[in-house]
Amino acid sequence: MITLHQRLLFHILNHLSWRDLLTCSQVCKTLERLVNGVPSLRYRIELEATGMTDNEFHPWSPREKLARLRRYEQAWADFFPSKVSKSVIPLSEETGWEWYGGILATTLGDHTVHFFQPGSRTRAIPRKSWILDFALSVGTMHMDTYQELIILTFFEEERNFLHLIDIHTGRKHPLANMVKIPLPAPLHATYDIQTWGHKVAMLIRWLDGNTRRSRIAVWDWQLGIPIIMHESEFDRDETTDRYVDYTAHVFLDDDRLLLSCCDYVDGNGFRNGRIVVLDLTKGNKAFQHILSFRVPLAADGFSLVDMVIARNCPSTHSSKNVAFQTSQVTAAIAIRCVYQEQTLGLTQDILIFTPSGIFSSLCDKFVSPQTTSVDWNLWGPKNTRAFDNTDLTYFVLFGSHFLLVQDHSVMLYDLNHRGALSNITLSLTNCVGEDDNPTELSLATSFTSPTTIQSQMLKEELITSLPYRVLSTGLTDEKGIEMVISEDNIAINNNDEMFIIYSI
Repeated sequence: MITLHQRLLFHILNHLSWRDLLTCSQVCKTLERLVNGVPSLRYRIELEATGMTDNEFHPWSPREKLARLRRYEQAWADFFPSKVSKSVIPLSEETGWEWYGGILATTLGDHTVHFFQPGSRTRAIPRKSWILDFALSVGTMHMDTYQELIILTFFEEERNFLHLIDIHTGRKHPLANMVKIPLPAPLHATYDIQTWGHKVAMLIRWLDGNTRRSRIAVWDWQLGIPIIMHESEFDRDETTDRYVDYTAHVFLDDDRLLLSCCDYVDGNGFRNGRIVVLDLTKGNKAFQHILSFRVPLAADGFSLVDMVIARNCPSTHSSKNVAFQTSQVTAAIAIRCVYQEQTLGLTQDILIFTPSGIFSSLCDKFVSPQTTSVDWNLWGPKNTRAFDNTDLTYFVLFGSHFLLVQDHSVMLYDLNHRGALSNITLSLTNCVGEDDNPTELSLATSFTSPTTIQSQMLKEELITSLPYRVLSTGLTDEKGIEMVISEDNIAINNNDEMFIIYSI
């Protein structure tokens, strides 16, 4: 029987943050029993520990949500093929494919797209498939499954257009004011599309003679009006050509766009790698008020030859589908820097990760009329984690999870900066693998101490300290495969012959 005293305590506890709840649970046995025994309170703590956020509109009770959340985290911590659902999707040599947010899209000819959603038993997402036919030949695809939006490029009227389509019906998205948006790009250009809420951003790149050019275009896709249209800067003097090369872009939140970019000097390669923060509320004036975060400098005789940024997480809730989803705060921002020895051409990859919430706080800290550039030593060492010697051709990242092949084993990195909290609340360091023998590969191993990367290609030693965990997936690498990941799935493209999808 719940006493009046306990009801009053619960009423007070129910208005506290997860940090205060943890503190209260250590005060006395009564508070410990309440915090750990009331599902709604415990659920709030474990959401933070797992890097997830709640959907308050979902009909499940706090008890059911808590049970499902624990199963979800345990499934990722002890991921083995025999313990999860498996789907096999055959592919032909002519089939093109894309993977977005837990949905596989494969092309069947020029006008037809087949969609497959493997679903999730843990989060009760149904498994389903459907086909959409289009009158025009399908070009580039981008899906925002949480808004049931697919953006397709079609060539018509001697130019390319973006079509804003409902992913399930194939008709115009009900929230889009316009059927299509003209694409501000030369016909031979390549482009990458990102969406966030009611904004769509496109990085357009093309060759102007022997010079690489780039353009940033941002629209409000619901209203169909442009927000930003900016072409990369290009300066020329008597002896050199210099321009800003934008290499990739991601949304940080609804009002900020992140760009990875370098200065390119003709004959001398890339210089000054940095992450540029654009304030979209300023419209086309955003490039007059940019804030840049610099990456580690190359040593003399070496150069930065490539740099990209990646981030992958849902932008909005799908209230009718999921009870909880990846938190935008804990989702990792990944920065890949490739350094090269100028004489022999030897290269080294450096992967740098920082949580979105931490980077957002850094933006708020440094933004001012006086500050336009932040050196690596002022932001990187305490707020990031770097890995080197990673022979990567693509990123495999979703939320705070990152897949990496090491010695033919597929390892899962959990870059949630609340990793220590996860270990305390979920006891995942005791998780063992399929054979129930606590070997090194089957344990969830935490790393919290700073590490140092010493490389002749870097001007200074690279020290980073973001906490992270390594989990074994029980998967092995095969020659020629390509992996993708989402909130509930690991999918493997087996030499373009089939897709094998594992779902928790």
